[in-house]
Amino acid sequence: MVLDRHEAYVAAEVARVLAPGGTFWTQQVDGRDLAETVALFDGTLQYPDVTLTRFRTHAERAGLLVDDAREWVGAMVFAGVATLVS
Repeated sequence: MVLDRHEAYVAAEVARVLAPGGTFWTQQVDGRDLAETVALFDGTLQYPDVTLTRFRTHAERAGLLVDDAREWVGAMVFAGVATLVS
């Protein structure tokens, strides 16, 4: 088993080290996350190409079988403006 959470990885390297029948679990943050908030401050997204579609494509090209891939979209609630401004 290979686990990855919120870190970059190379799908071909995961495929290389994964034992036959092994499992790769990853959780990533979409690069378009908080797009509405970034727009409020006239900013630009830093990683707009970091998407589930891209991760899935790289995994499949590396020979990995993608059994389950999900995107989550929901509301983020902030206690106050101090959370956004540092």
